[in-house]
Parts: sequence; C-alpha cells; structure tokens
Amino acid sequence: MNKLYNSSFEMELRTLMVLYISPLESMSADQIYSFDFICCYGEDFEVSENNLHGDSAYKFGELALRKSVINDAVKDLVVRGMIDVVTGDGFKYKINDRGIEFISSLDNQYSDLYTKIAGDAFTKYGKLTEQELLAIINKAAMGRNK
Repeated sequence: MNKLYNSSFEMELRTLMVLYISPLESMSADQIYSFDFICCYGEDFEVSENNLHGDSAYKFGELALRKSVINDAVKDLVVRGMIDVVTGDGFKYKINDRGIEFISSLDNQYSDLYTKIAGDAFTKYGKLTEQELLAIINKAAMGRNK
C-alpha cells in the first residue's frame, strides 16, 4: 500500500502542493511532512470528511518511511530547481516560480482535493510550531492504539 501512495514522485507532487498552498514564507522538512500527513488523513485531524488515502489501521506506521521519502523529495525538488533553500533558522524550503508553474498545470481531482484539504489544514494548524504539529500527530497515533 505504501508504494501506491508514497512513491518518490507522488511525494514530490504533494510537497510542491503543500508549499504552494502554505501561507508560511518557508517550511522545514518536518513541517512539510506533518502537513502532508494531516492532508492525507484529514478526517483524523478534522480537516476533511474522508481520508484521502483511505482508512488503514497501519497509517501511523507510515510515519518513519514517509519522513525519509519527504527528505528525498525535498532534495530532488531543490536539484530540479522547483524549490529554493532558505537558511537562517535551520534549513527551510519555499516553492519558486518554476515549481509554481508546474503545480499550477496540474488539473485532476486528486490535486484539487488535496489542495482544498491543505488549505483547511493550514487554517486549523498553520500557526502551530513544528513540535506542536508533531505532537498532534503523535497524539492521534496514540489514540488509535487504545
């Protein structure tokens, strides 16, 4: 199941969508990772009526793999010139004109739904710190194990 939803290419697309929708000037890889997980499982975080990637008892098991794939996606997007690195307070990333042009060209139901959910996720969670986002995901994971 992870291969279907978390391929390197799809993670690159979702990373671009998160950065495109984000009201933040730039985001760390952990912020991208957190918002992506919240978007894919929006029902669990009350930002969507359904989970975009279905209801799986193993979704929280994806977290370690997803973090690694997000890091690779970010590196690939930097190399391909679709996102820029922002330094100062650690490494952060922002979408650039080439990335915006690419993501704006997407015209499918999945990307439309993902970006809508991302907008709702940023409205609800956009002011939280990286640590607070990760704590919300961990709390949701712990709640599923009870």
